[in-house]
Amino acid sequence: RIVDNNAQITPRPITVWLSPVSRKYDGTTTVNITFGSMEELIPGDRVSVVDIPATGTLTGTKDAGNGKAVTVANTTKLTGPDSGNYTLNCQVYPVDILQRTVILATESAEKLYDGQPLTAVGYSVGGDGFVTGEVSNLHTTGSLVGSNDDKFSCPNEIDYDKGIGYVAENYQIIKYLGTLTVY
Repeated sequence: RIVDNNAQITPRPITVWLSPVSRKYDGTTTVNITFGSMEELIPGDRVSVVDIPATGTLTGTKDAGNGKAVTVANTTKLTGPDSGNYTLNCQVYPVDILQRTVILATESAEKLYDGQPLTAVGYSVGGDGFVTGEVSNLHTTGSLVGSNDDKFSCPNEIDYDKGIGYVAENYQIIKYLGTLTVY
Protein backbone atom coordinates (compact mmCIF):
# COMPACT_ATOMS: atom_id res chain seq x y z
CA ARG A 1 0.00 0.00 0.00
CA ILE A 2 1.29 3.48 -0.90
CA VAL A 3 0.66 6.43 1.43
CA ASP A 4 2.18 9.87 0.67
CA ASN A 5 4.55 8.27 -1.85
CA ASN A 6 5.81 5.84 0.79
CA ALA A 7 5.31 2.10 0.65
CA GLN A 8 3.71 0.66 3.76
CA ILE A 9 4.12 -3.06 4.25
CA THR A 10 1.67 -4.72 6.56
CA PRO A 11 3.33 -7.39 8.73
CA ARG A 12 2.25 -10.89 7.85
CA PRO A 13 0.29 -12.73 10.56
CA ILE A 14 2.07 -15.85 11.79
CA THR A 15 0.40 -18.53 13.90
CA VAL A 16 2.36 -20.23 16.64
CA TRP A 17 0.75 -23.36 18.07
CA LEU A 18 1.56 -24.36 21.64
CA SER A 19 1.09 -27.97 22.73
CA PRO A 20 -0.13 -28.79 26.22
CA VAL A 21 1.19 -32.13 27.47
CA SER A 22 -1.51 -34.75 28.08
CA ARG A 23 -1.42 -36.14 31.60
CA LYS A 24 -3.32 -38.20 34.14
CA TYR A 25 -5.96 -36.45 36.24
CA ASP A 26 -4.26 -34.91 39.29
CA GLY A 27 -6.95 -32.66 40.77
CA THR A 28 -5.39 -29.45 39.41
CA THR A 29 -6.02 -27.23 36.38
CA THR A 30 -2.31 -26.86 35.51
CA VAL A 31 -0.84 -28.44 32.37
CA ASN A 32 2.71 -28.27 31.02
CA ILE A 33 3.21 -26.51 27.68
CA THR A 34 5.69 -27.20 24.86
CA PHE A 35 6.27 -25.55 21.47
CA GLY A 36 4.06 -27.11 18.81
CA SER A 37 4.50 -25.52 15.38
CA MET A 38 4.74 -22.25 13.48
CA GLU A 39 2.61 -21.57 10.37
CA GLU A 40 2.79 -18.95 7.59
CA LEU A 41 6.54 -18.28 7.92
CA ILE A 42 8.10 -17.34 4.59
CA PRO A 43 10.89 -19.79 3.71
CA GLY A 44 14.30 -18.29 4.44
CA ASP A 45 13.06 -15.79 7.05
CA ARG A 46 14.85 -16.04 10.36
CA VAL A 47 12.28 -15.93 13.14
CA SER A 48 12.35 -17.66 16.52
CA VAL A 49 9.71 -18.12 19.19
CA VAL A 50 10.70 -17.19 22.77
CA ASP A 51 9.10 -16.84 26.19
CA ILE A 52 6.74 -19.79 25.73
CA PRO A 53 4.89 -20.18 29.03
CA ALA A 54 5.91 -23.36 30.89
CA THR A 55 2.34 -24.04 32.02
CA GLY A 56 -1.22 -23.35 31.03
CA THR A 57 -4.60 -23.61 32.74
CA LEU A 58 -7.50 -25.87 31.85
CA THR A 59 -10.53 -23.85 30.83
CA GLY A 60 -13.60 -25.01 32.72
CA THR A 61 -13.34 -28.22 34.70
CA LYS A 62 -10.18 -29.93 35.98
CA ASP A 63 -11.72 -33.37 35.41
CA ALA A 64 -10.61 -36.09 33.01
CA GLY A 65 -11.70 -35.73 29.40
CA ASN A 66 -10.50 -35.40 25.82
CA GLY A 67 -9.94 -32.22 23.82
CA LYS A 68 -10.04 -29.84 26.78
CA ALA A 69 -9.32 -26.16 26.15
CA VAL A 70 -6.23 -24.57 27.70
CA THR A 71 -5.37 -20.92 28.24
CA VAL A 72 -1.82 -19.58 28.59
CA ALA A 73 -0.28 -16.31 29.69
CA ASN A 74 0.34 -13.99 26.76
CA THR A 75 4.15 -13.97 27.03
CA THR A 76 5.16 -15.67 23.77
CA LYS A 77 7.18 -13.42 21.45
CA LEU A 78 8.89 -13.53 18.07
CA THR A 79 12.60 -12.68 17.78
CA GLY A 80 15.19 -12.73 15.03
CA PRO A 81 16.25 -10.48 12.18
CA ASP A 82 12.98 -10.95 10.28
CA SER A 83 10.56 -10.94 13.25
CA GLY A 84 9.40 -7.38 12.53
CA ASN A 85 7.82 -8.63 9.31
CA TYR A 86 5.28 -10.66 11.29
CA THR A 87 2.50 -10.26 13.83
CA LEU A 88 1.99 -13.09 16.29
CA ASN A 89 -1.20 -15.12 16.61
CA CYS A 90 -0.68 -17.59 19.46
CA GLN A 91 -2.98 -20.64 19.60
CA VAL A 92 -3.08 -23.60 21.98
CA TYR A 93 -3.94 -27.15 20.95
CA PRO A 94 -6.52 -28.92 23.15
CA VAL A 95 -5.27 -31.42 25.73
CA ASP A 96 -6.41 -34.82 26.99
CA ILE A 97 -6.66 -35.38 30.73
CA LEU A 98 -6.61 -39.12 31.32
CA GLN A 99 -8.31 -41.14 34.04
CA ARG A 100 -6.20 -42.39 36.93
CA THR A 101 -6.04 -46.16 37.23
CA VAL A 102 -6.62 -47.27 40.82
CA ILE A 103 -6.05 -50.90 41.77
CA LEU A 104 -7.76 -52.01 44.97
CA ALA A 105 -6.90 -55.43 46.38
CA THR A 106 -8.20 -57.16 49.52
CA GLU A 107 -6.91 -60.13 51.50
CA SER A 108 -8.39 -63.60 51.51
CA ALA A 109 -9.00 -65.60 54.68
CA GLU A 110 -10.48 -68.95 55.67
CA LYS A 111 -11.30 -70.86 58.82
CA LEU A 112 -13.33 -73.72 60.22
CA TYR A 113 -16.86 -72.83 61.30
CA ASP A 114 -16.92 -71.59 64.92
CA GLY A 115 -20.05 -69.38 64.91
CA GLN A 116 -17.96 -66.16 64.83
CA PRO A 117 -17.71 -63.83 61.79
CA LEU A 118 -14.68 -64.20 59.53
CA THR A 119 -13.18 -60.91 58.32
CA ALA A 120 -9.89 -59.87 56.73
CA VAL A 121 -9.04 -56.18 57.09
CA GLY A 122 -5.92 -56.04 54.89
CA TYR A 123 -6.07 -54.16 51.60
CA SER A 124 -3.75 -52.33 49.22
CA VAL A 125 -4.13 -49.39 46.85
CA GLY A 126 -1.97 -49.46 43.73
CA GLY A 127 -1.69 -48.09 40.23
CA ASP A 128 -1.93 -44.31 40.16
CA GLY A 129 -3.88 -44.24 43.45
CA PHE A 130 -6.46 -41.65 44.39
CA VAL A 131 -5.71 -37.91 44.41
CA THR A 132 -4.94 -36.87 47.98
CA GLY A 133 -8.07 -35.81 49.84
CA GLU A 134 -10.61 -37.18 47.35
CA VAL A 135 -11.29 -40.41 49.27
CA SER A 136 -10.97 -41.43 52.90
CA ASN A 137 -11.84 -44.26 55.25
CA LEU A 138 -10.84 -47.12 52.95
CA HIS A 139 -11.92 -50.38 54.58
CA THR A 140 -12.87 -53.94 53.78
CA THR A 141 -16.53 -54.85 54.22
CA GLY A 142 -16.49 -58.64 53.80
CA SER A 143 -17.82 -60.70 56.71
CA LEU A 144 -18.92 -64.34 56.77
CA VAL A 145 -20.26 -66.58 59.57
CA GLY A 146 -21.14 -69.70 57.54
CA SER A 147 -22.47 -72.90 59.00
CA ASN A 148 -21.07 -76.24 60.15
CA ASP A 149 -23.13 -78.01 57.45
CA ASP A 150 -21.37 -76.79 54.32
CA LYS A 151 -18.58 -74.61 52.86
CA PHE A 152 -19.47 -70.92 52.35
CA SER A 153 -17.51 -68.25 50.47
CA CYS A 154 -17.96 -64.58 49.66
CA PRO A 155 -15.81 -61.78 48.22
CA ASN A 156 -13.97 -59.52 50.64
CA GLU A 157 -15.33 -56.22 49.30
CA ILE A 158 -13.70 -52.82 49.80
CA ASP A 159 -15.38 -49.46 50.28
CA TYR A 160 -14.38 -45.83 50.87
CA ASP A 161 -15.90 -42.43 51.57
CA LYS A 162 -15.92 -40.00 48.65
CA GLY A 163 -14.74 -36.47 49.41
CA ILE A 164 -15.97 -33.18 47.99
CA GLY A 165 -13.63 -33.22 44.95
CA TYR A 166 -14.29 -36.85 44.02
CA VAL A 167 -15.72 -37.45 40.53
CA ALA A 168 -16.05 -41.10 39.49
CA GLU A 169 -15.18 -40.35 35.84
CA ASN A 170 -11.66 -39.30 36.90
CA TYR A 171 -10.84 -42.87 37.90
CA GLN A 172 -10.73 -46.31 36.36
CA ILE A 173 -11.04 -48.58 39.39
CA ILE A 174 -9.89 -52.18 39.15
CA LYS A 175 -10.68 -54.50 42.07
CA TYR A 176 -8.91 -57.72 42.98
CA LEU A 177 -11.08 -59.01 45.80
CA GLY A 178 -9.92 -61.70 48.16
CA THR A 179 -12.27 -64.50 49.21
CA LEU A 180 -13.58 -65.30 52.69
CA THR A 181 -14.24 -69.00 53.20
CA VAL A 182 -15.76 -70.87 56.14
CA TYR A 183 -15.64 -74.69 56.14
